[in-house]
Amino acid sequence: MSFDLTNLVIIGGGPGGIAPLLAAHRRGRLAELLEAGVTIVERGDSLGAGAIGDWCINSDSTGFTFADCLAGPHDGELAALREHPLTKEMGEAAQGTVNLRRAGEFLGVVGKAVYELVAASPRGQVLTRHHAISARQTEFGWETLVEYEQTGFQRVLKSRNLLLATGAWQPYERIGKEEYYNGEGDLHVVRQGNNVWETNFVPDLNVLPLLDYSDRGAGGTNIKFLLADSSMHAHISEIPSGRYKKAHRHFISDTHVTCVAGTGYSLLWYEGDQDFVRVDWKNGTVFPPHAQQFHQHYATSREPARYLGTGLGSSRHPITSARRKSGLGINGAKQASSLSIKLGGNQIEYEDQDPRVHPMWLEEMKRCGITPNMEKFIT
Repeated sequence: MSFDLTNLVIIGGGPGGIAPLLAAHRRGRLAELLEAGVTIVERGDSLGAGAIGDWCINSDSTGFTFADCLAGPHDGELAALREHPLTKEMGEAAQGTVNLRRAGEFLGVVGKAVYELVAASPRGQVLTRHHAISARQTEFGWETLVEYEQTGFQRVLKSRNLLLATGAWQPYERIGKEEYYNGEGDLHVVRQGNNVWETNFVPDLNVLPLLDYSDRGAGGTNIKFLLADSSMHAHISEIPSGRYKKAHRHFISDTHVTCVAGTGYSLLWYEGDQDFVRVDWKNGTVFPPHAQQFHQHYATSREPARYLGTGLGSSRHPITSARRKSGLGINGAKQASSLSIKLGGNQIEYEDQDPRVHPMWLEEMKRCGITPNMEKFIT
């Protein structure tokens, strides 16, 4: 077994795997990314297309979307591909769809160019015919164990960052009951913050019954989803009108918050910061709290505010130790997301919160003409 050290390890060399390299190219920063060190681990022999080319149907993405992946500086590393016949074919499709076989061929061309760029860079390598066995987060980043499929030789890739881009595939026996597809499901009542609605389809997030999660503050409610028995995390939370939640933080940057009902705002800050970053939200607003960044949600509407949180690691398949500790708890312990920081968790209790936030919220309530309803929680 050998050990390799790099900045970024990408597991999966399909469209999702090469996407960050294309994004860096668009911004004129591909050389910088390659200089820092990139390793791509791919089970197949090539990069780019993944399984897209195996389908004979048309894409649900436009031709322009495919061609636009090569946008960037006129002298960028991938600029020459803009003149490739397949790129022009994608561009000519404009806002129309394209055949996935042709899209796969195009992404194969792009993937070949990316392969050559990464392999030629001093700190880059492409490990084809390799698969990842495990990954664990360490104090300094990530350690990923990979294996060469032809010989069984294993190596550990140590990296500051890890990107999982392995695509999506689900065995038939795990896709769930037929009624899961028409809005029905199974409720698994465990404890506050761990109650799960198992289904494959949620027709309306605004009317879905939720369960008590007052551990996170002020009579709030919540339910977690288990969707198609997958590894995707999703939960819906509600904040009653005239109230706000306790602040907490996540171990890693793996969650996006999407408002689906009501209005409000969130304050975000890192430990030691003197000022807050404020994000005002309404239906459709999306923002991702960063790793170790405290965030606190405040409702400002007359009706309850609801938001959807999505990320990596479901209740049944948490994937990372960080998700398990944060959302489920380890060895019977309470989940860190609703456990006080004084007890080793990630939550700031009301009595410990910054003294500035409550007066700020009262002023917001006055401005919005809403009666505050936090007397029993804030003394």
